[in-house]
Amino acid sequence: MSRTKALRICSGLSALALTCLVGVAQAAPAALTRMGSGGLDTAPSGLSGNGPEFAPQPVQDNPLPAGTLSVPTPNSASVTNRVPHSVLGASGLNHHDQRTADNGHQFSLEPPDQGLCVGNGYVIEAVNNVIRVRSAATNAPMGGVTSLSRFFGFGSEFDRSQPAGAPRFGPFLSDPKCVYDVDTKRFFVTELAIATDPVTDAFTGPTAIVIAVSTSSDPTQPFAVFVLSTTNDGSNGITHPNCPCLPDQPLIGLDSNGLYISTNEFSVFGNGFNGSQLYGISKQKLAAAADGATGAIYVGYVNAGGLATPDVGGVWYSVQPASYTPNEDDSGYNAEASAHNGVEYFLSALEFFGVGDTRVALWALTNTNSLQTNNPQLGVQIKTITTQTFYTGPGNLNQKGSTGQIQSNDDRMNQVTKNGNTLFGAVNTALSDSSGAKAGIAYWGIKPHWNHNTLSGSVAVQGYVAVNGDSVVFPSIAMNRDGVGMMAFSLIGPDYYPSAAFVRFSNHGGANGPVVVAGAGVAPYASFGVVPGVSAGRWGDYSAVADDTGNVWGAAEYIPTASFGAAANGGLANWGTFVWRYTPDN
Repeated sequence: MSRTKALRICSGLSALALTCLVGVAQAAPAALTRMGSGGLDTAPSGLSGNGPEFAPQPVQDNPLPAGTLSVPTPNSASVTNRVPHSVLGASGLNHHDQRTADNGHQFSLEPPDQGLCVGNGYVIEAVNNVIRVRSAATNAPMGGVTSLSRFFGFGSEFDRSQPAGAPRFGPFLSDPKCVYDVDTKRFFVTELAIATDPVTDAFTGPTAIVIAVSTSSDPTQPFAVFVLSTTNDGSNGITHPNCPCLPDQPLIGLDSNGLYISTNEFSVFGNGFNGSQLYGISKQKLAAAADGATGAIYVGYVNAGGLATPDVGGVWYSVQPASYTPNEDDSGYNAEASAHNGVEYFLSALEFFGVGDTRVALWALTNTNSLQTNNPQLGVQIKTITTQTFYTGPGNLNQKGSTGQIQSNDDRMNQVTKNGNTLFGAVNTALSDSSGAKAGIAYWGIKPHWNHNTLSGSVAVQGYVAVNGDSVVFPSIAMNRDGVGMMAFSLIGPDYYPSAAFVRFSNHGGANGPVVVAGAGVAPYASFGVVPGVSAGRWGDYSAVADDTGNVWGAAEYIPTASFGAAANGGLANWGTFVWRYTPDN
């Protein structure tokens, strides 16, 4: 059920050197090898580049099949464009930033998978495939835009200065996430990496999760870069069917002992799906290694895809690890965690066949304190929680001003926050109203319980967020230590250009009050993926939230401009993100 993996540092790599990702997972200890560092560019960024324009070969998420179902018709929230004075918002990263970073040696990409973390007066925002630091005091950028390829120490995504037939492609990177840990006072940034042929850009097999750890609580200073092999074809000590495999949508969370990463494992060259894979790594050892400490870091591992589900034929997917709320009253959690030598919780959806569901899976990894040892042995328990909130995957979304549609993806679990010993998470779901079908949000607060050594749980709060005639999608929930905050999401529909929005949220009452348009879209989504009548465009895949000394932060995709113009081929897409700080009243 669980294995031990070894992790080693690997940065400053070219695409050819990505074979460094292979051969580090094994049952026996292996020492870390320090190979360099990463971090933000010190040179100016956002420069134009010439050359051919095309997107990289995509890594397609595998959505659940859509069914024809009778879906709920919940009460709709009102919408207000009056932004409270307690909101400090600004435009974040956008397609032009993404395309022109690294002197223009970047692909055009969508969607902007969102990463956001806040701590020590800094905000890190990351999307596919750029990163920037902002001030938590002013919400203003603190420097230029850095490509994530360069941030992690790799070569350029696509070196346009090189002719066809020359080595010019770097590894494929996707799905950034970040978190700030108040215990170690470090920022952690992760992405998936897939090795590519530097001449043809074809995938070659090896894959990994790359993990950047700040060397201080100041993210403008260097990061140490670690590499965790996820190829799982036997070359790294783990052998799974249809591998080499890619670690799609790596999700991250924290407890007092570790950094936790959950992936969806797909075959690189075939159609195989091996389910979720769970990794636990000592955050204290990562911080020490970033400071130069030597010695092995051992990784606790659970093949969640190999565990039985409640439904025959189902495979676990998108098992979301929780992150804790700093400085909250955690006495109830701490007592249970101590009794089980450390506990990290997760939530996941339970719709395996596209027919809708009311159940949520509660997960607990126990014995997480063993991550500090040379032989991590994680226990795992899963409890199916029956709720009164039905959910199922929604269809494509209509938008104001265009017949081009936007993808809603599916009903996988989004970001999970632990507050007051309760886990809060939400999913996209199909809903209806007098205007017809649309997308909305189903959410839950699940409270874990233990009967001696057996996991159980109950529903503390549940409900829907819906807007009459329009859709809300890709939710994330954050609260401060007093248990009040917001749910962030995108608002899209016939009445609204794609916008960034939120609703007030509390740990006892759930979502309440009007939907607030924090960042109002000004035009329909236009991109190489939006072809009316042919294909719908990929949207943000997820929003992101973070809490910080009483405030909560959110980031979500919206449309800031009709077009960025033809410069540097920026006219291919007009997406952007909106980043905001919300100070809730109690």
